[in-house]
Order: sequence, then structure tokens, then C-alpha cells
Amino acid sequence: MSRWVCEVLYGLSTFLKTRRPLQAQKIADRIRHFVDTNEALSIAEVISATPPRSRGTYQPDPERRKEVEDTAMKIVEYHFKKLKYRVQLVPELNLGYDIIATQADSVLCVEVKGRSDTTVIADFTFNEFDKIKLEQKGKFTDGSCRIYIVTDALNENGGARLHHFWCVCPTPDDKKRSDEPEWRDVNSSHVLKLKTLEAARGSL
Repeated sequence: MSRWVCEVLYGLSTFLKTRRPLQAQKIADRIRHFVDTNEALSIAEVISATPPRSRGTYQPDPERRKEVEDTAMKIVEYHFKKLKYRVQLVPELNLGYDIIATQADSVLCVEVKGRSDTTVIADFTFNEFDKIKLEQKGKFTDGSCRIYIVTDALNENGGARLHHFWCVCPTPDDKKRSDEPEWRDVNSSHVLKLKTLEAARGSL
């Protein structure tokens, strides 16, 4: 790598400090590594230091998307088995949820969503959302509908974390809360807010 390229990269890292300081530090560290060792980094390594521009839910790489989804399923499956639940994986049955976890009289119907980053956000299909709405109305009869969002499923940002949401209907004591049912995190005070979206596709 020429001295000119090094100067350009240093300038880039300096510029990024005002926009993305964490990524700028990573880039600077990589440049220093080359300067100190004269060992070039692969292009993939350099690019990986830059986060995606969008924090949306869609993962454009189908192989990576499947890897995240499959890993999230394995993590949740292991979680329930560790709690001594009997676990059935049923994503191929198109039930609107992915896992049936049974323990004594308790039946949990779990929809699993995986994330490659640490943002707690997920998209739900029409079928999945139908089951969510039935649970909110108290009309879901398969068991207790649950949502698990696994963030950092591939362990690239500090470690995978499970976010377990269940539907809680308001009571007279919940004066500060909404009159609508809420999907609350079992382990915190966070509430998963659901926003209905519409989509369309046109073709010739």
C-alpha cells in the first residue's frame, strides 16, 4: 500500500469521526495495523467496519438472512430445552409461529425473529400477525402466544440476547398505561410496539 493511499485512509477516518466515531476508530486501528506490520487487510475486513446505512429489518443477502434465522431458532430452542420444556419446531407448518414449547399444562406458541444487529425490531407476516391479534383479543386457542426476538444472533456485536414478549391486557391498576393490550418484555419494562403496514406489488 502506497503512502498516498495511507494518507487518504487517514483522512477518511478523520472525516468519519464527526459522523460515526466508533466506525472511524475501527478504521484507524486497521490502518495502524498495516503501518506497524506491513500486512494488508482484506477488502472484506475493511468494509465490515462500516455499518449498514439503514436500520430497517430486511437483510438483502439471502444466505446471511437464512443463517440469522436458523441461528435464532437454535438459540430459542436451546433456551426452552434448558428450562426443561418439550420443544417442537414447526415453521414448515405455516401456523403463524415457529416453536411449540410444552411443560406440564403450559403450552407456549413462539414466533421467533432473528437480528444480526442489536436493534429490537421485527416484521411479521399476515399469518403471524393474525395470531398476534387473536392473542390480544383473548381468542388464541393453541396456547399462549409469545414473541422472541434474538438480537446479534451471530454473536458479532457482543453476544446474542433474547427478548421475550408476552401479551398483557390492561387492568384497573394500569392507570398510566394504554387501554390496548401490550406486548411487554418479560425481563424488563420495555413494550414492543406493533405498527400495521400495508404493501402492494404491481406487474405486467
